[in-house]
Amino acid sequence: MLAVVLLAGAVQVPDVDMSLDIEVGTKRAPTPAMNQFRKQTGYPNGRPGWVIDHLVPMCAGGPDDVANLQWQDRTASYRKDVFERALCVAMKKQGLVIVKGDQSK
Repeated sequence: MLAVVLLAGAVQVPDVDMSLDIEVGTKRAPTPAMNQFRKQTGYPNGRPGWVIDHLVPMCAGGPDDVANLQWQDRTASYRKDVFERALCVAMKKQGLVIVKGDQSK
C-alpha cells in the first residue's frame, strides 16, 4: 500500500476553488495498468460516468500501477484534478518529491 502524508505547512498550495467545474480535457490513452484495472474490477470496456483515477497523482510520484488506481465519478475526478495540479506545481516549485519504497536499506 502506498501512503502519502503531507504535514500542515510543509507544502504551500495555492488557494483552489474546489467548487470549480472544469471542462473535460483531451482524453488520454489508457495505460497497460489501466487496462488491467478495468479487467480486474469487472469493467473491461469502462464504467459509464466514472473514470480511472490515480490515488497518488503521477506528477507527485505516484506509480502507474493497479494498486494506485481507483474508480472515481467524473465530477469528483475533475475537482480532484484541479487540486492535484496545484499541489504538483507547488511541490515542483519547492523542490519536493514523494519518496517511494523503503529508503532505510
